[in-house]
Formats: sequence, C-alpha cells, structure tokens
Amino acid sequence: MALEFRSYKDDAWYDARIVTEGRRGSRLRIKFFNFSDDQDEFVHAKNLKKLEDVDALRSRLRKISVQFQDTDCCRVEPGLLVCAARPVGDGDLKFYDAVLRGVVKKEHQIVKGVEVCKCTFILDWIDSGETGSCTVENICRVQDTSDEELDPALISFLNKARERIESTFCTRLRITSGDVYDLRAPHKDASPSTASMALSGSVEEMGTDSDPLRISYEAAHPKKRYKVTSPPKGSLALSCYVEGMSDNASDMDGRDNMDVGGAPYMVIVENLEKEISPFTIREFIYQQVSITCQVSVSPSKSSELYTRAIILLDSKKNLEKLSNFLESPDHIIISSTGRPWLMTEKRPLPETLRASIQTLSQTALETRTRNNELNVVSSGSHEYMEAKELQKLFKEFTEHQCRLQQRLELEEGNISEKYR
Repeated sequence: MALEFRSYKDDAWYDARIVTEGRRGSRLRIKFFNFSDDQDEFVHAKNLKKLEDVDALRSRLRKISVQFQDTDCCRVEPGLLVCAARPVGDGDLKFYDAVLRGVVKKEHQIVKGVEVCKCTFILDWIDSGETGSCTVENICRVQDTSDEELDPALISFLNKARERIESTFCTRLRITSGDVYDLRAPHKDASPSTASMALSGSVEEMGTDSDPLRISYEAAHPKKRYKVTSPPKGSLALSCYVEGMSDNASDMDGRDNMDVGGAPYMVIVENLEKEISPFTIREFIYQQVSITCQVSVSPSKSSELYTRAIILLDSKKNLEKLSNFLESPDHIIISSTGRPWLMTEKRPLPETLRASIQTLSQTALETRTRNNELNVVSSGSHEYMEAKELQKLFKEFTEHQCRLQQRLELEEGNISEKYR
C-alpha cells in the first residue's frame, strides 16, 4: 500500500510503502519508491518506549498528497495545509509541509491546447517558520488520514506497541479517589515540574539513551517526488503530543460502541481559558456537533496561563465526530481572547479513572463564567492565521514539557538507584 512517510534522516516527505518483518512483525521496514534497498529505514518495536514515540511514528505516516492542478490557484484559500518542494543542497528538491499564505496571480498560458498555470504560491514553511514560494507543479494538498485508511499490518504494529507500553505503565500507576484533582502528577509527592503535564502520568523505564527511538538507516541520495493526479479528499489533522493512559491493553481492542458506565471514551483539550466552565464547553459542543457529553475542567496552577478539560463521550461514533470537528483544518476554535484549543488526546477511558472523573464532572461548578465565549474561525481569515501560529507555539511548548518530564523521571531513577 502506497503512502507518504516523513523520513527520519531529513524530515522530508517521500512516497513509500511499509513492510513488517521479524518475529511477530516486530520491525517496520520503510521502502522508498524509486530507491534501492540500501536506502530503507527501520523502526524496531522494542525502541518505542513511550506512547509519545508511537504517536510520533504515526504522525510520520499519511496518504499520498494530491498534486495541485493548473486551475487550483483560483480555488485555494490562505491557511490551507500543503506539502511543497523547496530547493536543498545542490539544487535538489525535497517536499516539506507548509501553510499557504496566498497566491500571486499571473495570466495562464495555453500550451498545446492545455491551460498552464503561471501563478506563484506563497508559503510559510512549518518546520522553519520561514516564508517561501513555489509553482503549481511543486505543490500538493495534504490529505487527512485515519487509521482505517492505512495498511492493517501497520496499524496492528502500532496498536501492539501501545498495548505493551500501557501494560508496563499500568504496573506502576496507582490512582485513588483522593487524587482526582492531582491527575497531572505520577504520585502525590511529585515535583511541581512533573505536575505541569496533564494526564501524562509516570512512564516506563527509559534507559540511558538520550534518544529512546533509535532508527537505523543508510545515508540516502537525494530523493525525487512525482506529480499525483488523483482528486483531493482533505487535509492533515493535528497530531497528538500528550502521552495517554490505559489501565488495560484490552481497552484498545477495537470495540466500536462499547458503553461502560455511560462514558467509555475521553478527549483531552488543552490551552483553554482558566475561567471556562464545564457548562460552557458542553453547551458549545452540543451547538456545534449535536453531541451530549460530560466535561471536567482541571484546576490549574497560578503560574499557568491556561487550563485543560477532559471530555467524556458515550460511543466511538461520537468520539470520531467530535475529534473530526476539533481537528478540522478548515477552522480553529478560539476563546474570546484568541486562545486556540488544541486536542492532545483521544482514547478509551481507563477503568481506573472512569468513576473518579465522572464523579468530578458531576460535582463540578455548573454556572457560566465571564470572558470564556468560544468562537470558530474559518480558514483564510486573519483570526485563523493568528490562531494557527499560536497553536503551533503551544504544541512546541507541550513537546518541551514532555522532554522535561522524561528528563525528570530519568534523574529521579538515577538518584533512587544511587541510594539503594
């Protein structure tokens, strides 16, 4: 099955196919189209040590982006996520993600009876933040990609990795009803630095490697990309950056609409206004997507600029409906002050948290509060462009927090080992 893979070597996107190898499919081989086997990259399941590693691998996989056609310059709007070629090294072109800023229109030409676009597309490169440009033959529309649209063997590899990590995680995680308002720390005596990540919990042994995800690959010659002519079907959804928790690997066994205790699925949304109430969030979600849900807003420290919410849903269908709304590239949800929402996790609700979170949700303050009105800003608008940049900044912030937490856990382990 053909797909796009973002190479570990240069973070550029290439057309590739994935092959599972080894005993029980314990290794992935990424084979790039039009390249020899010595350019393949590998991912070993044993080197995926955290749920964040699995999510990071998943974010490197998607359907092949759709080549812009010569008439698309009149149809696209600013804010669209694209994958475009830019020169690197000795004139080679490599494909990277960018946000379309605008189009410099030029008169099209007719060549052998075919219309040829001569416009220039202005881009903001996502990896560097710099502004660039390209022409129609070097720009593609990114397609949203669900797990169901990827190779089943690949999804099985990712799910098995999650189950292994979760089973290890659950042997160390202990949460009691008295910890409901302290879900951000792995234990009651945790450092305040650890408490800054919502629902991240304590992860398994990390070892001593600075990079837990070791990738084997050979130095590749410059790789080329080719024009694709299939019709566009969507845009890339935001990736998740916060580690999840599950008390049982069976939570991820694919049961579509299991209803245990009324709310078997949860969504975590970050970067909310600190004054927002669960009532406001529930009312907004119902107005936008006609979904009834339960909401718990986590308390935040005085030093934090934002808060987060856990949204409980009663079926996988509603989970997908809400996540599609929250992740849509066509709009962003912002507060009255312009703070953009960011969905950082969606998954089955762990049994160990189900009763406590639902109790917290039911006893939470049910009144409206001021200054927490919510708005949906559409792609192409000035508000959308500003929210997109703020959203990118917040994602970088959460990634930095994850790295700090990993460092803290490693150092705590070293100190504990020293005094044993």
